[in-house]
Amino acid sequence: MVFLTAAILVRLRYILVTSPFVRQHDIYDNGHLDYIGRVFTTFSLPETNLNELCQPPLHYFLTALTMRAASAAGAEVTMESKWLQFFPALISLLILPVLYLIIKETDLPKMAKDTAFMLAAFCPALIFMSAQINNDQTMVFFGLLAVLFNLRYVKSQSFSDLMLSGIFIGLSMMSKFSGAVLALFMAPLMLWVLASSFKGRKKKRPGRIIAEWCAFLAVSGFLGLWYQVRQYLKFGQPLGYAVYPDPESLMYTGHTSRRVRFLGISVTELLHGYCDITNDRNVWTYMFKSSLFGEWSSWKVPEMFKYVLLAAGIAGALWGIAGFGRLLFADRKTGTLTKAFALLLGLTQLVMFVYFNLNYPFTCSMDFRYVAFLSLPWAIAFGAMKPYGLSRGMGCVYCIASALFCLTAV
Repeated sequence: MVFLTAAILVRLRYILVTSPFVRQHDIYDNGHLDYIGRVFTTFSLPETNLNELCQPPLHYFLTALTMRAASAAGAEVTMESKWLQFFPALISLLILPVLYLIIKETDLPKMAKDTAFMLAAFCPALIFMSAQINNDQTMVFFGLLAVLFNLRYVKSQSFSDLMLSGIFIGLSMMSKFSGAVLALFMAPLMLWVLASSFKGRKKKRPGRIIAEWCAFLAVSGFLGLWYQVRQYLKFGQPLGYAVYPDPESLMYTGHTSRRVRFLGISVTELLHGYCDITNDRNVWTYMFKSSLFGEWSSWKVPEMFKYVLLAAGIAGALWGIAGFGRLLFADRKTGTLTKAFALLLGLTQLVMFVYFNLNYPFTCSMDFRYVAFLSLPWAIAFGAMKPYGLSRGMGCVYCIASALFCLTAV
């Protein structure tokens, strides 16, 4: 409860001091701000798919609904007011109990669970999302709910858990189509359920399980794909389409060798601290730095706090990697489901991240927000690293460093 309260307070402070026009992503020129404005004024889908208007609509409609509700209640609501951030802020707070419930589903010891939740709750990138008006945090929220109920389904084989996971992955895809990546994580776990039924370990027969899967696919497919079909029919927009930035821009990384971009890390880029969106080229270094500082270098934060967070982040990353090794190969007490969950979620995020960057060779494609779900398996691996007391102490240092940076940010 202490960690949850602290994480909420840090987010609220960051939201209060961060304008809807500061540290945002693609809000102008048919961007996220224009999408919200159109829905707020007309409550209809865009008539074009230019730039961010190609995105699925759920986040924008929910944001506009909250703004309309505030306006109806007598608040002064404009496209320049803090009301733009109300729904994203609410979603960012709701993410916290969902993270807790997911970690609770694992069979780690209590201290390891507490450490894992603490780390996930204080991941700086998730804190920064709380004040952003784009659709990432809504996709993450519904995606985490899909993960939660998928884990419960594997344990219970409950049809209601299966359907809820299908509804939430569909809503995640309706917020941002990259939520579909979670299907790669869910599929092996569901096949595990089917394989267990053939061995007679579960009550349900294979035929019934497959029939229930059909219902799952119908619900998740309809929710997640209807807008993609609409865009294809109306604009000829390919499935999973994303805007391709200008190859002549300084963000283009296609001229850099894949060895430099994907193999190893860049110590020079790492020690710089903040991301340099026009010069950084190493995918892993940029992903790591953006998990701590976002894509921005214009933070008005004491320089000391920047390097404290960088040092804590490096230590945390190394400890988490070591924790993954122990969890998968040396931990005999943790169950197979917890191990499979952490491995599959982490692996699918990283594989699709590489795929995305091969097809979209730009620095903006290397941002941690494209692998935001990775914060969960990392936190679990970190918490599972023995000795648990040392992991907890290191986790506290990381969280304090994150809180100090976010609380002093203006």
